[in-house]
This record gives sequence, structure tokens and C-alpha cells, in this order.
Amino acid sequence: MHLQKFALFKASLPDDSVEEGGDITVPAGRNLIESLSQRFKESGFPVSAISQHSFYGWSFEAEIENRKFWFLIQGGSPWLLIVRDRRSVLRRVFDGDAAFLAALKVCDSTLQALGHISGIEWLTQAAYKARGRAKYQQGKKQPKAAEPTRASGTPPTEAGDHASGARGSL
Repeated sequence: MHLQKFALFKASLPDDSVEEGGDITVPAGRNLIESLSQRFKESGFPVSAISQHSFYGWSFEAEIENRKFWFLIQGGSPWLLIVRDRRSVLRRVFDGDAAFLAALKVCDSTLQALGHISGIEWLTQAAYKARGRAKYQQGKKQPKAAEPTRASGTPPTEAGDHASGARGSL
């Protein structure tokens, strides 16, 4: 089963990155991850402290249905949210993907509730990577064409990798 655990979206918050000497020392997105984490807390989910992830993003963990999930925001235009299941491989095999799918649904409804986020699109890892490769190839060979858009509000799914890129809804 291929879960759509990569979310691309737009955000209307100001750039909160910090530059020193022409280099970005603090990546943008802390304000986004704080709003997401706060919504999880308000919904009753235990969350960890927010931490800077390397030089390019922000992350936190949340406990949903007694299981831990990791959330990483990076990027800018569009923003990228990656959700990872923190359970061991063995636990995932025995428990299945139902808890992860529930966590993705909670995440989607939380993103939908944040007024400064729009254009949410959930993708599988394979579809996200294929999109990146296609943009790279497109940029090398010909002028960029407009990207197809999709209405926000379509939550993540358990989807197989379709020829269309494994995008979809529940």
C-alpha cells in the first residue's frame, strides 16, 4: 500500500527565515510548523517541542491513536510537509496502516482548518519524486508549462502508484 504522505501547499504567512552575511541561518517555516503543532495540541494530541531540521526545515512529533508520527515542513513555494510513521517496521507489519492513515486524515483536517494554508495536494513519495524529475527534465528541454491544479480539501489516501502519479482522494 502506498500512502500519500507528502503534502504540497501554499501559505500566506510572512517569510520568517533569518539571513546573516547573505546566508540563511534559520530556515523559513517556523511560523507554519508552530501553527500546525498548536492545532494538534488544541485537538488533544500530545506533541513534542519544535526543532530545526538541518538547515532547511522544522519538525515535531505528535502522538495519534497511541502511536508517534513525525512532521517536517520545508520549502517555500510550494511548501512541503512530510509525515512519517515512527513505529518500528515490525510494529507496522503487525498493526497495518490504519493508524498512519488516521494520522494523515488528522493532519489534512488540521491543515484545512488553518486559514493561511491553501491548495493542499497529497502525493505518494513516488509521485512527489516523479514530479521533481519531470520539472527538472522540463526545465532542461523546453519552457515550463503551467502545472495542473487541484482543489484543496482532498485528504490523503491509500493509493497504488497509478500512471497518473498516484494522486487521489479517499
